[in-house]
Amino acid sequence: MRIENEKLMLPCVLTNDEKLSYGLEMATETQRVVECEGRKQSFNSSIKAEIETHEARAHEIGNKLTSGKEYRDVECKIERNWEEKTRRWIRLDTGEIAKEDIIPEHELQEELELNEEKTRKEQDVAVKNAEEELKAFDDPNGNIVQFKKGKKVKKYKEKASLL
Repeated sequence: MRIENEKLMLPCVLTNDEKLSYGLEMATETQRVVECEGRKQSFNSSIKAEIETHEARAHEIGNKLTSGKEYRDVECKIERNWEEKTRRWIRLDTGEIAKEDIIPEHELQEELELNEEKTRKEQDVAVKNAEEELKAFDDPNGNIVQFKKGKKVKKYKEKASLL
């Protein structure tokens, strides 16, 4: 007879200590499953957010390609027409009118105040020029002599004829 040893997988009755040990191990493994599922959910959320970011950008680019346009900051010159009380934004890159509207009331008031100041200064200059342009002096003989731009224009015998 020949004797050999071989291991077979056979049922064995668990002792109470083995049952307690397996119970603790089962609780530990169950906790690890919950932790792994939490990490998986967090990872899935992170990946989902990343995918949504890429999808949104792809959608944005698709819209630009479809329309053939995109919005950009473009330098514009503002022209104001004070008579019509309108203003225009003119693109410096193409010269097109980008926007047009009515001048706000506060801007109209500011312009009115500036124009009034300018008009007062212009009137002051005009009066000064007129005074310089036509001057009258008494000569030593008691006559009134008018000068225009430094040249003698008229000579009056009496002062009353000027008034």
